Amino acid sequence: MKHGIVQMRYTEVMTAQRTLALGPAVLAVLAALLALPHAVGRGDVDPTPPPVVDDAFDALNARYTAAVDEWQLEYDAAEDISARRALRDRHPAMQFWAPFEELSRIDGRAALWQIEFAGRAGFPGRKGREVKAAAYARAMAIEGALDEPWMVELLTGLPKNRRAVGDEAFVAYLERAATDTTLPQTRAVALFVHGEWLVRSKADGDRERGLALLRKAAEIPDTEAGEAAGDLLYELENLAIGAIAPDFVSATADGGEFRLSDQRGKIVVLDFFGFW
Repeated sequence: MKHGIVQMRYTEVMTAQRTLALGPAVLAVLAALLALPHAVGRGDVDPTPPPVVDDAFDALNARYTAAVDEWQLEYDAAEDISARRALRDRHPAMQFWAPFEELSRIDGRAALWQIEFAGRAGFPGRKGREVKAAAYARAMAIEGALDEPWMVELLTGLPKNRRAVGDEAFVAYLERAATDTTLPQTRAVALFVHGEWLVRSKADGDRERGLALLRKAAEIPDTEAGEAAGDLLYELENLAIGAIAPDFVSATADGGEFRLSDQRGKIVVLDFFGFW
């Protein structure tokens, strides 16, 4: 990826609410971007319109992506395993960790970046779980976070990071999101994730509580999580071992009608096959 000329609206960069909250590392990123030369009217400039950077996260992420592209070229060109191992030990995620951590205090997308790339940044195992838990905590503490579009992704990723955040925080985050958000999709996701976790639990009463949460999620219209909750409810209530099989009607080989419910009390063997 080549660096283009970055255009940033002065009012966006200097908005007091965000500028005063940014740490030195992020301010340095913004300063570097603003210092790029403007080349209006010069004949040696690529006429392709430069990309517009909307905010600090886009600017920082663009620089990270460019660094990764350069690193990948070097990695692909490495001739032996030791050279590649050395390159893995200096992945760009390590260099960009601090600026993203600063930014994660006001932008949850930076926290999502940290959660995704903790391993690349040199935080495996227990240390990786610790930094992920801290990233979740920072994101959830951001004012207005529950009504931000990135919250859906943060909540969706909670199950695979439950060990990192711990069960207490896992439940607290989901309950708070389901109660306090104004966005239907965010509420549906919080209810679905919490409900699915509970129905898989073996603790007394958890399955019933989980089913209740899934029903609430399924009642939220025009949401992917609500639709997923409805599908899961159907599976749990109709397709579980020991449940009554859903009725269906089909045609017999001689053209007659076969209805599954007519065979109740008998042993029925269903053979599913196809031709391709």
